Amino acid sequence: MKNLFSSLFSLLPPQPKRMSIPDMVEVARVYITRFQRHIEELSQRRMQYLVEEEANNRATTIPPVLNIMEFNSIMEINLITGSNMAFTLSDIISIIEEEGAQVLNVTYNTAGNTNILSIRCQAVYARIGIENSRLLHRLRTMIEE
Repeated sequence: MKNLFSSLFSLLPPQPKRMSIPDMVEVARVYITRFQRHIEELSQRRMQYLVEEEANNRATTIPPVLNIMEFNSIMEINLITGSNMAFTLSDIISIIEEEGAQVLNVTYNTAGNTNILSIRCQAVYARIGIENSRLLHRLRTMIEE
């Protein structure tokens, strides 16, 4: 029994004077109830923080913006999305290559929760070219999924 009391009191903050066992048990009981209240307060603050963070993330969701510009045989695809994008860069490049273009340059920047992607490409076969409208339609379909 003495070992159990010793283990219990070792978990408590240091006491300024020696106490009897009943007094120490009372101190332990008070300490435990305070500690439980503190844990409950921290849990409530954590839940409140998570709710606020989720609300902020929903409020700052950026709808994707897709723009395709063509300069002679070179095409530039610009995409601005939020950090919650559900597709990868390889998905975009695969679609571009399936439409008959060769990727020349890719620039990817992140600012806060905004992703900015710029891809320069050119037609693999200059005579055939790249069909802008079909590429734009496929990219928009992928982005909106």
